[in-house]
Amino acid sequence: MSRGEMVSDGAVQVDGADLRPGDIDDAVGDLLDALDAVDADGWYPAIDVVRPWSVHNPRITGEFARPGAIRRYLHRELSALLRAGAQVRVRPARRSVAFNDPDFFAALDEDRFDLRAKKLFLFSPERMALSLDRLSHYCGTPAEAFERHLLFTNYTMHIDAFRERFPDAQGPARDGVQMPAWHHHTPAGDGVSLVNIGVGPTNAKTVTDHLAVLRPDTMIMIGHCGGLRNHQHLEIGSKLLVELLPGRVLVNRIWRNRNLNKRRDIAALRRRFGY
Repeated sequence: MSRGEMVSDGAVQVDGADLRPGDIDDAVGDLLDALDAVDADGWYPAIDVVRPWSVHNPRITGEFARPGAIRRYLHRELSALLRAGAQVRVRPARRSVAFNDPDFFAALDEDRFDLRAKKLFLFSPERMALSLDRLSHYCGTPAEAFERHLLFTNYTMHIDAFRERFPDAQGPARDGVQMPAWHHHTPAGDGVSLVNIGVGPTNAKTVTDHLAVLRPDTMIMIGHCGGLRNHQHLEIGSKLLVELLPGRVLVNRIWRNRNLNKRRDIAALRRRFGY
């Protein structure tokens, strides 16, 4: 079976074990088209995946809203699953809920998620729908415009440099948006988006919370607050971090800053704080 097979209730199913390597792209395209069709009919589409190699979590599932916004991400992930021999099924899950329906906001309560269960997608379709809507509101561009790699800044000079480097970048469709975004698109979908978060950590938290539903590959904040001065060598900071944080992945910020400041005092290094 080289293409998606229509099964009961309008579902489309593909078994990766039956596919030749050259058939995977077409099969994934059928699955993604089925997701879009279910969404267009006013339903939340669901993806069910059966992974025969998994002992404890062979079946995982996820529901989506506006799956076209993450089409490239889904194409990559579903392709990998089918290459590994998984079975993938797309089906209507339930009727989509309007924003003005009280049930919509009740569904946003993530405390109802079973944190013990492995999931195909980390967000409910209601949360996804809300975040995609808010991205266009805050950033002035459709959620579908965001690329896989995201940069954040609150400096006009970075915006100017980005727009000079990518003069054809897609920008806000209207003036006065809270966190304007610009997008450099590439045919392969591996471009970069830049968001001006403005002033304050509240903006940064808000936009990154909403962008999380796009499952980006990269999220980087660019700036110069708290960095080394021009006369200081990068090797100094790198050496401090290597000594302080050997093998560490996640570090408490207060602990890190306190210990970095101690090391700077011992080494009699000049420093400044950025706010």
